[in-house]
Amino acid sequence: MAPTRFLARTMGPTLLALSASEYRNWHVFPKSSPAVVLLNGTILFACGVGIVQSHNVWYPPQALLVTALGWSILALGASRMAVPELILSSVQESQGQPNTLLVGMGTVGIVLCTIGYWL
Repeated sequence: MAPTRFLARTMGPTLLALSASEYRNWHVFPKSSPAVVLLNGTILFACGVGIVQSHNVWYPPQALLVTALGWSILALGASRMAVPELILSSVQESQGQPNTLLVGMGTVGIVLCTIGYWL
């Protein structure tokens, strides 16, 4: 199986499950601590590095999506590691309301599932 398809099959269902569970449990995030945000950032950073190291391919468009998502995960993890208090305060200011990011995550998850399982 091609690396793009393998990663799409892994990342697609993960993003779908993550967006659904974060939507369902959004109320717990404002109560988090900066240490939890930092730990989450470390995990995201490691996952992003793994994706980028194993799949830094920019063509065709399916591969571009997987690579760009890997870089985005890496950047998100780095930002959470660098400024966990700022990330937490922005979540607290959102008053515990899920935003369009979760819809975007779910949509990308559907696209990746389509790439991984049907294309």
